[in-house]
Amino acid sequence: MFKHLLITLIGYFCQFVVSLLAGVLAARLLGPVARGELAAILLLPSIMAGIATFGAPQALTYYTAQEPDKAGNYLGAALAICTIGVTITSIVGWFLTPHVLAGSRPRLVTQALIYLPFFLFIATAYGVPWSVFLGSKDYRSFNFLRILPNVVYLIAVLVAFVHPDPVIITQVYIVLLGVVVLPMVWFTYSRRINQAIKIRIATIKHMWRYTSISAAMILPQIIGQRLELVFVVAKLDAATVGFYSVALGMGQILFTAQSAVGNILFPYLAAEKAVDKAFLFSRLLRITLLLTLFAVIGLVVVLPALLPLLFGDIFSTALVAAPILVVASGLSGINQVIGDGFRGLGRPGLPVSAESIGLFVKVVVLVIIYSKLDLFWAAIAGLSSPLAGFVFNCIAYHLLVSHIDVHWLGGFYRDLSDVWKNIMSRIGVLCLSK
Repeated sequence: MFKHLLITLIGYFCQFVVSLLAGVLAARLLGPVARGELAAILLLPSIMAGIATFGAPQALTYYTAQEPDKAGNYLGAALAICTIGVTITSIVGWFLTPHVLAGSRPRLVTQALIYLPFFLFIATAYGVPWSVFLGSKDYRSFNFLRILPNVVYLIAVLVAFVHPDPVIITQVYIVLLGVVVLPMVWFTYSRRINQAIKIRIATIKHMWRYTSISAAMILPQIIGQRLELVFVVAKLDAATVGFYSVALGMGQILFTAQSAVGNILFPYLAAEKAVDKAFLFSRLLRITLLLTLFAVIGLVVVLPALLPLLFGDIFSTALVAAPILVVASGLSGINQVIGDGFRGLGRPGLPVSAESIGLFVKVVVLVIIYSKLDLFWAAIAGLSSPLAGFVFNCIAYHLLVSHIDVHWLGGFYRDLSDVWKNIMSRIGVLCLSK
Protein backbone atom coordinates (compact mmCIF):
# COMPACT_ATOMS: atom_id res chain seq x y z
CA MET A 1 0.00 0.00 0.00
CA PHE A 2 2.78 2.45 0.84
CA LYS A 3 4.20 2.02 -2.67
CA HIS A 4 0.84 3.15 -4.06
CA LEU A 5 0.78 5.98 -1.53
CA LEU A 6 4.19 7.14 -2.75
CA ILE A 7 3.06 7.01 -6.39
CA THR A 8 -0.04 9.04 -5.54
CA LEU A 9 1.96 11.52 -3.46
CA ILE A 10 4.25 12.07 -6.46
CA GLY A 11 1.20 12.54 -8.68
CA TYR A 12 -0.37 15.03 -6.30
CA PHE A 13 2.95 16.84 -5.96
CA CYS A 14 3.20 17.21 -9.74
CA GLN A 15 -0.39 18.42 -9.82
CA PHE A 16 0.38 20.92 -7.09
CA VAL A 17 3.50 22.22 -8.87
CA VAL A 18 1.52 22.79 -12.08
CA SER A 19 -1.31 24.47 -10.15
CA LEU A 20 1.11 26.66 -8.20
CA LEU A 21 2.89 27.70 -11.40
CA ALA A 22 -0.47 28.55 -13.01
CA GLY A 23 -1.47 30.54 -9.91
CA VAL A 24 1.81 32.45 -9.83
CA LEU A 25 1.62 33.28 -13.54
CA ALA A 26 -2.04 34.30 -13.30
CA ALA A 27 -1.26 36.63 -10.39
CA ARG A 28 1.83 38.18 -11.97
CA LEU A 29 0.37 38.54 -15.48
CA LEU A 30 -3.11 39.73 -14.49
CA GLY A 31 -2.56 41.69 -11.28
CA PRO A 32 -4.94 41.74 -8.28
CA VAL A 33 -8.02 43.10 -10.09
CA ALA A 34 -8.01 40.81 -13.13
CA ARG A 35 -6.94 37.86 -10.94
CA GLY A 36 -9.97 38.53 -8.77
CA GLU A 37 -12.21 38.66 -11.86
CA LEU A 38 -10.83 35.31 -13.03
CA ALA A 39 -11.59 33.81 -9.61
CA ALA A 40 -15.12 35.24 -9.76
CA ILE A 41 -15.83 33.56 -13.12
CA LEU A 42 -14.51 30.19 -11.94
CA LEU A 43 -16.07 30.24 -8.47
CA LEU A 44 -19.62 28.99 -8.95
CA PRO A 45 -18.73 26.40 -11.65
CA SER A 46 -16.10 24.89 -9.34
CA ILE A 47 -18.63 24.68 -6.48
CA MET A 48 -21.41 23.32 -8.70
CA ALA A 49 -19.14 20.71 -10.26
CA GLY A 50 -18.69 19.03 -6.89
CA ILE A 51 -22.42 19.14 -6.11
CA ALA A 52 -23.46 17.95 -9.59
CA THR A 53 -21.97 14.48 -9.17
CA PHE A 54 -24.44 13.67 -6.35
CA GLY A 55 -21.80 11.57 -4.57
CA ALA A 56 -21.50 9.13 -7.50
CA PRO A 57 -17.66 9.19 -7.72
CA GLN A 58 -17.32 8.11 -4.07
CA ALA A 59 -19.83 5.29 -4.58
CA LEU A 60 -18.09 4.31 -7.82
CA THR A 61 -14.73 4.03 -6.06
CA TYR A 62 -16.25 1.98 -3.22
CA TYR A 63 -18.07 -0.54 -5.43
CA THR A 64 -15.28 -0.84 -8.00
CA ALA A 65 -12.84 -1.66 -5.19
CA GLN A 66 -15.16 -4.46 -4.08
CA GLU A 67 -16.13 -5.77 -7.55
CA PRO A 68 -13.57 -4.69 -10.19
CA ASP A 69 -15.11 -6.98 -12.81
CA LYS A 70 -18.33 -4.89 -12.73
CA ALA A 71 -16.64 -1.50 -13.14
CA GLY A 72 -18.42 -0.83 -16.46
CA ASN A 73 -21.84 -1.37 -14.89
CA TYR A 74 -21.06 0.90 -11.96
CA LEU A 75 -19.57 3.58 -14.24
CA GLY A 76 -22.73 3.57 -16.39
CA ALA A 77 -24.91 3.98 -13.30
CA ALA A 78 -22.67 6.78 -11.98
CA LEU A 79 -22.83 8.68 -15.28
CA ALA A 80 -26.64 8.37 -15.34
CA ILE A 81 -26.88 9.78 -11.82
CA CYS A 82 -24.44 12.58 -12.66
CA THR A 83 -26.37 13.57 -15.81
CA ILE A 84 -29.40 14.33 -13.66
CA GLY A 85 -27.21 16.19 -11.17
CA VAL A 86 -25.51 18.32 -13.84
CA THR A 87 -28.84 19.34 -15.35
CA ILE A 88 -30.23 20.46 -11.99
CA THR A 89 -27.08 22.30 -10.87
CA SER A 90 -26.77 24.07 -14.24
CA ILE A 91 -30.23 25.54 -13.76
CA VAL A 92 -29.50 26.52 -10.16
CA GLY A 93 -26.13 27.99 -11.17
CA TRP A 94 -27.72 30.10 -13.89
CA PHE A 95 -30.07 31.57 -11.30
CA LEU A 96 -27.34 32.27 -8.72
CA THR A 97 -24.61 33.66 -11.00
CA PRO A 98 -26.12 37.14 -11.63
CA HIS A 99 -26.68 37.59 -7.88
CA VAL A 100 -23.21 36.46 -6.78
CA LEU A 101 -21.52 38.56 -9.51
CA ALA A 102 -23.86 41.53 -9.12
CA GLY A 103 -20.93 43.88 -8.53
CA SER A 104 -18.90 42.62 -11.50
CA ARG A 105 -18.72 43.93 -15.04
CA PRO A 106 -21.59 42.71 -17.31
CA ARG A 107 -19.07 41.04 -19.63
CA LEU A 108 -17.84 38.87 -16.75
CA VAL A 109 -21.37 37.87 -15.79
CA THR A 110 -22.15 36.88 -19.39
CA GLN A 111 -18.98 34.79 -19.63
CA ALA A 112 -19.74 33.09 -16.30
CA LEU A 113 -23.24 32.15 -17.54
CA ILE A 114 -21.81 30.67 -20.75
CA TYR A 115 -18.93 28.90 -19.01
CA LEU A 116 -21.03 27.25 -16.29
CA PRO A 117 -23.05 24.56 -18.20
CA PHE A 118 -20.18 23.69 -20.54
CA PHE A 119 -17.78 23.22 -17.66
CA LEU A 120 -20.22 21.12 -15.62
CA PHE A 121 -20.95 18.65 -18.41
CA ILE A 122 -17.33 18.35 -19.56
CA ALA A 123 -15.92 18.13 -16.01
CA THR A 124 -18.38 15.36 -15.14
CA ALA A 125 -17.61 13.42 -18.31
CA TYR A 126 -13.86 13.42 -17.67
CA GLY A 127 -13.91 13.43 -13.84
CA VAL A 128 -16.23 10.54 -13.00
CA PRO A 129 -14.14 7.82 -14.76
CA TRP A 130 -11.19 8.70 -12.48
CA SER A 131 -12.98 6.83 -9.71
CA VAL A 132 -12.81 3.61 -11.71
CA PHE A 133 -9.01 3.82 -11.85
CA LEU A 134 -8.88 4.67 -8.16
CA GLY A 135 -11.15 1.79 -7.18
CA SER A 136 -9.18 -0.58 -9.42
CA LYS A 137 -5.93 0.61 -7.78
CA ASP A 138 -4.56 1.76 -11.14
CA TYR A 139 -2.77 4.68 -9.52
CA ARG A 140 -0.52 5.47 -12.47
CA SER A 141 -3.51 6.16 -14.73
CA PHE A 142 -5.36 7.94 -11.92
CA ASN A 143 -2.49 10.33 -11.22
CA PHE A 144 -1.76 10.95 -14.90
CA LEU A 145 -5.36 11.86 -15.66
CA ARG A 146 -5.78 14.04 -12.55
CA ILE A 147 -2.96 16.32 -13.60
CA LEU A 148 -4.28 16.95 -17.14
CA PRO A 149 -6.88 19.64 -16.21
CA ASN A 150 -4.18 21.54 -14.32
CA VAL A 151 -1.85 21.34 -17.31
CA VAL A 152 -4.44 22.72 -19.73
CA TYR A 153 -5.33 25.45 -17.21
CA LEU A 154 -1.65 26.42 -17.14
CA ILE A 155 -1.67 26.57 -20.94
CA ALA A 156 -4.78 28.75 -20.83
CA VAL A 157 -3.15 31.11 -18.32
CA LEU A 158 -0.16 31.48 -20.64
CA VAL A 159 -2.53 33.27 -23.03
CA ALA A 160 -2.25 36.20 -20.61
CA PHE A 161 1.24 36.85 -22.01
CA VAL A 162 -0.51 37.97 -25.20
CA HIS A 163 -3.94 39.02 -23.93
CA PRO A 164 -4.29 39.47 -20.13
CA ASP A 165 -8.05 39.06 -20.10
CA PRO A 166 -9.79 36.63 -17.67
CA VAL A 167 -12.63 36.08 -20.15
CA ILE A 168 -10.23 34.90 -22.87
CA ILE A 169 -8.45 32.62 -20.39
CA THR A 170 -11.68 30.85 -19.40
CA GLN A 171 -12.68 30.45 -23.07
CA VAL A 172 -9.37 28.80 -23.94
CA TYR A 173 -9.56 26.61 -20.83
CA ILE A 174 -12.99 25.16 -21.61
CA VAL A 175 -11.97 24.41 -25.21
CA LEU A 176 -8.81 22.60 -24.09
CA LEU A 177 -10.80 20.54 -21.54
CA GLY A 178 -13.12 19.38 -24.32
CA VAL A 179 -10.56 18.62 -27.03
CA VAL A 180 -7.61 17.38 -24.93
CA VAL A 181 -8.61 16.12 -21.48
CA LEU A 182 -11.95 14.49 -22.30
CA PRO A 183 -10.68 12.30 -25.19
CA MET A 184 -7.56 11.33 -23.22
CA VAL A 185 -9.60 10.10 -20.23
CA TRP A 186 -11.83 7.88 -22.33
CA PHE A 187 -8.94 6.60 -24.43
CA THR A 188 -7.18 5.57 -21.21
CA TYR A 189 -10.35 3.88 -19.98
CA SER A 190 -10.62 1.87 -23.18
CA ARG A 191 -7.01 0.74 -22.89
CA ARG A 192 -6.73 0.09 -19.16
CA ILE A 193 -10.23 -0.99 -18.06
CA ASN A 194 -11.91 -1.92 -21.35
CA GLN A 195 -15.29 -2.86 -19.92
CA ALA A 196 -18.53 -2.06 -21.71
CA ILE A 197 -20.50 0.73 -20.03
CA LYS A 198 -24.00 -0.45 -19.22
CA ILE A 199 -26.77 1.61 -17.68
CA ARG A 200 -29.00 -0.69 -15.67
CA ILE A 201 -31.80 0.37 -13.37
CA ALA A 202 -30.90 -2.37 -10.88
CA THR A 203 -27.31 -1.10 -10.62
CA ILE A 204 -28.48 2.49 -10.17
CA LYS A 205 -30.77 1.39 -7.34
CA HIS A 206 -27.94 -0.64 -5.82
CA MET A 207 -25.62 2.40 -5.84
CA TRP A 208 -28.25 4.92 -4.83
CA ARG A 209 -28.21 4.31 -1.07
CA TYR A 210 -24.46 4.88 -0.81
CA THR A 211 -24.63 7.70 -3.39
CA SER A 212 -27.40 9.55 -1.58
CA ILE A 213 -25.46 9.49 1.69
CA SER A 214 -22.29 10.66 -0.08
CA ALA A 215 -24.29 13.39 -1.84
CA ALA A 216 -25.58 14.57 1.53
CA MET A 217 -21.96 14.75 2.66
CA ILE A 218 -20.69 16.52 -0.47
CA LEU A 219 -23.25 19.30 -0.30
CA PRO A 220 -22.09 20.79 3.03
CA GLN A 221 -18.45 19.95 2.19
CA ILE A 222 -18.38 21.76 -1.16
CA ILE A 223 -20.44 24.72 0.03
CA GLY A 224 -18.50 24.95 3.28
CA GLN A 225 -15.11 24.99 1.57
CA ARG A 226 -15.81 28.13 -0.46
CA LEU A 227 -18.79 29.82 1.16
CA GLU A 228 -16.72 32.69 2.53
CA LEU A 229 -15.27 33.27 -0.96
CA VAL A 230 -18.82 33.62 -2.32
CA PHE A 231 -19.39 36.37 0.25
CA VAL A 232 -16.06 37.99 -0.63
CA VAL A 233 -16.93 37.98 -4.36
CA ALA A 234 -20.44 39.30 -3.73
CA LYS A 235 -19.48 42.09 -1.31
CA LEU A 236 -15.85 43.16 -1.81
CA ASP A 237 -13.94 44.59 -4.77
CA ALA A 238 -12.14 42.51 -7.39
CA ALA A 239 -8.66 43.30 -6.00
CA THR A 240 -9.62 41.90 -2.58
CA VAL A 241 -10.95 38.79 -4.30
CA GLY A 242 -7.56 38.48 -5.99
CA PHE A 243 -5.71 38.77 -2.67
CA TYR A 244 -7.96 36.18 -1.04
CA SER A 245 -7.54 33.76 -3.98
CA VAL A 246 -3.76 33.96 -3.62
CA ALA A 247 -4.04 33.30 0.12
CA LEU A 248 -6.24 30.27 -0.57
CA GLY A 249 -3.68 29.00 -3.06
CA MET A 250 -0.98 28.99 -0.41
CA GLY A 251 -3.18 26.90 1.84
CA GLN A 252 -3.60 24.26 -0.87
CA ILE A 253 0.07 23.32 -0.47
CA LEU A 254 -0.85 21.12 2.50
CA PHE A 255 -4.18 19.87 1.22
CA THR A 256 -2.53 18.35 -1.85
CA ALA A 257 -0.46 15.78 0.07
CA GLN A 258 -3.29 15.02 2.51
CA SER A 259 -5.70 14.31 -0.35
CA ALA A 260 -3.30 11.69 -1.62
CA VAL A 261 -3.43 9.86 1.74
CA GLY A 262 -7.24 9.93 1.79
CA ASN A 263 -7.62 8.72 -1.79
CA ILE A 264 -5.35 5.75 -1.07
CA LEU A 265 -6.94 4.97 2.29
CA PHE A 266 -10.54 4.79 1.07
CA PRO A 267 -10.29 1.99 -1.55
CA TYR A 268 -7.88 -0.02 0.60
CA LEU A 269 -10.22 0.03 3.59
CA ALA A 270 -13.19 -0.80 1.37
CA ALA A 271 -11.43 -3.98 0.19
CA GLU A 272 -9.71 -4.86 3.48
CA LYS A 273 -10.83 -7.43 6.03
CA ALA A 274 -12.76 -5.94 8.93
CA VAL A 275 -10.14 -6.98 11.51
CA ASP A 276 -7.34 -5.02 9.84
CA LYS A 277 -9.25 -1.85 8.95
CA ALA A 278 -8.99 -0.04 12.27
CA PHE A 279 -5.23 -0.57 12.60
CA LEU A 280 -4.54 0.56 9.02
CA PHE A 281 -6.76 3.60 9.53
CA SER A 282 -5.06 4.48 12.82
CA ARG A 283 -1.55 4.33 11.47
CA LEU A 284 -2.21 6.45 8.40
CA LEU A 285 -4.08 8.98 10.52
CA ARG A 286 -1.17 9.27 12.97
CA ILE A 287 1.26 9.79 10.09
CA THR A 288 -1.02 12.44 8.58
CA LEU A 289 -1.34 14.30 11.90
CA LEU A 290 2.43 14.33 12.42
CA LEU A 291 3.21 15.51 8.89
CA THR A 292 0.48 18.14 9.01
CA LEU A 293 1.72 19.58 12.30
CA PHE A 294 5.29 19.96 11.04
CA ALA A 295 4.15 21.28 7.65
CA VAL A 296 1.78 23.90 9.09
CA ILE A 297 4.43 25.27 11.44
CA GLY A 298 7.08 25.36 8.72
CA LEU A 299 4.83 26.97 6.12
CA VAL A 300 3.50 29.66 8.46
CA VAL A 301 7.09 30.59 9.40
CA VAL A 302 8.24 31.03 5.78
CA LEU A 303 5.03 32.62 4.43
CA PRO A 304 6.10 36.28 4.94
CA ALA A 305 9.06 35.70 2.63
CA LEU A 306 7.58 33.05 0.33
CA LEU A 307 4.32 34.72 -0.72
CA PRO A 308 5.83 38.01 -2.01
CA LEU A 309 8.63 36.03 -3.66
CA LEU A 310 6.17 33.91 -5.64
CA PHE A 311 3.37 36.36 -6.42
CA GLY A 312 5.11 39.73 -6.17
CA ASP A 313 5.12 42.47 -3.55
CA ILE A 314 1.77 43.77 -4.81
CA PHE A 315 0.13 40.66 -3.30
CA SER A 316 1.69 41.13 0.16
CA THR A 317 -1.73 42.22 1.41
CA ALA A 318 -2.73 38.54 1.16
CA LEU A 319 -0.50 37.84 4.20
CA VAL A 320 -3.37 39.08 6.37
CA ALA A 321 -5.30 35.92 5.50
CA ALA A 322 -2.71 33.40 4.29
CA PRO A 323 -1.42 32.04 7.67
CA ILE A 324 -4.98 31.49 8.91
CA LEU A 325 -5.92 29.70 5.70
CA VAL A 326 -2.82 27.49 5.92
CA VAL A 327 -4.05 26.25 9.31
CA ALA A 328 -7.56 25.84 7.89
CA SER A 329 -6.21 23.85 4.96
CA GLY A 330 -4.26 21.57 7.29
CA LEU A 331 -7.40 20.84 9.31
CA SER A 332 -9.43 20.31 6.11
CA GLY A 333 -6.90 17.76 4.90
CA ILE A 334 -7.01 15.88 8.19
CA ASN A 335 -10.81 15.91 8.05
CA GLN A 336 -10.70 14.48 4.53
CA VAL A 337 -8.39 11.65 5.60
CA ILE A 338 -10.65 10.85 8.57
CA GLY A 339 -13.75 11.09 6.38
CA ASP A 340 -12.30 8.77 3.72
CA GLY A 341 -11.34 6.39 6.51
CA PHE A 342 -14.90 6.40 7.88
CA ARG A 343 -16.29 5.76 4.39
CA GLY A 344 -13.85 2.89 3.92
CA LEU A 345 -15.14 1.45 7.20
CA GLY A 346 -18.66 1.60 5.78
CA ARG A 347 -19.72 4.61 7.90
CA PRO A 348 -20.30 7.42 5.35
CA GLY A 349 -22.82 9.09 7.65
CA LEU A 350 -20.09 10.29 10.03
CA PRO A 351 -18.38 12.60 7.50
CA VAL A 352 -21.84 13.95 6.64
CA SER A 353 -22.32 15.00 10.25
CA ALA A 354 -18.84 16.53 10.48
CA GLU A 355 -19.27 18.60 7.31
CA SER A 356 -22.80 19.66 8.26
CA ILE A 357 -21.64 20.89 11.66
CA GLY A 358 -18.75 22.74 10.00
CA LEU A 359 -21.07 24.39 7.50
CA PHE A 360 -23.49 25.45 10.24
CA VAL A 361 -20.66 27.01 12.25
CA LYS A 362 -19.35 28.86 9.19
CA VAL A 363 -22.78 30.26 8.36
CA VAL A 364 -23.16 31.53 11.93
CA VAL A 365 -19.71 33.15 11.82
CA LEU A 366 -20.41 34.80 8.44
CA VAL A 367 -23.71 36.21 9.69
CA ILE A 368 -21.95 37.67 12.74
CA ILE A 369 -19.04 39.23 10.82
CA TYR A 370 -20.83 40.20 7.58
CA SER A 371 -21.00 43.91 8.35
CA LYS A 372 -17.20 44.07 8.85
CA LEU A 373 -16.18 41.45 6.26
CA ASP A 374 -12.63 41.88 4.99
CA LEU A 375 -9.62 39.64 4.27
CA PHE A 376 -8.97 38.82 7.93
CA TRP A 377 -12.55 38.03 8.89
CA ALA A 378 -13.11 36.03 5.71
CA ALA A 379 -10.11 33.88 6.69
CA ILE A 380 -11.53 33.44 10.21
CA ALA A 381 -14.77 32.22 8.64
CA GLY A 382 -12.72 29.88 6.45
CA LEU A 383 -11.04 28.44 9.55
CA SER A 384 -14.24 27.98 11.57
CA SER A 385 -15.69 25.19 9.43
CA PRO A 386 -12.72 22.74 9.37
CA LEU A 387 -12.05 23.44 13.06
CA ALA A 388 -15.60 22.47 14.04
CA GLY A 389 -15.45 19.41 11.78
CA PHE A 390 -12.12 18.36 13.28
CA VAL A 391 -13.52 18.44 16.81
CA PHE A 392 -16.46 16.26 15.77
CA ASN A 393 -14.19 13.84 13.87
CA CYS A 394 -11.94 13.40 16.90
CA ILE A 395 -14.93 12.48 19.06
CA ALA A 396 -16.32 10.10 16.42
CA TYR A 397 -12.93 8.45 15.91
CA HIS A 398 -12.53 7.93 19.64
CA LEU A 399 -15.92 6.22 19.88
CA LEU A 400 -15.53 4.12 16.72
CA VAL A 401 -11.87 3.07 16.51
CA SER A 402 -9.88 3.86 19.65
CA HIS A 403 -11.23 0.86 21.61
CA ILE A 404 -9.68 -1.40 18.92
CA ASP A 405 -6.32 0.38 18.72
CA VAL A 406 -5.94 0.94 22.46
CA HIS A 407 -2.30 2.06 22.19
CA TRP A 408 -3.14 4.85 19.75
CA LEU A 409 -1.06 7.58 21.43
CA GLY A 410 1.88 5.24 21.86
CA GLY A 411 1.69 4.63 18.13
CA PHE A 412 3.08 8.11 17.53
CA TYR A 413 6.38 7.01 19.05
CA ARG A 414 6.38 3.75 17.08
CA ASP A 415 5.67 5.54 13.81
CA LEU A 416 8.40 8.12 14.41
CA SER A 417 10.81 5.31 15.29
CA ASP A 418 9.91 3.40 12.12
CA VAL A 419 10.36 6.49 9.95
CA TRP A 420 13.70 7.29 11.60
CA LYS A 421 14.96 3.71 11.20
CA ASN A 422 13.93 3.66 7.53
CA ILE A 423 15.71 6.96 6.86
CA MET A 424 18.88 5.82 8.64
CA SER A 425 18.88 2.45 6.88
CA ARG A 426 18.57 4.14 3.49
CA ILE A 427 21.40 6.52 4.37
CA GLY A 428 23.50 3.49 5.39
CA VAL A 429 22.77 1.74 2.10
CA LEU A 430 23.76 4.85 0.16
CA CYS A 431 27.01 5.20 2.12
CA LEU A 432 27.91 1.53 1.60
CA SER A 433 27.15 1.73 -2.11
CA LYS A 434 29.66 4.55 -2.45
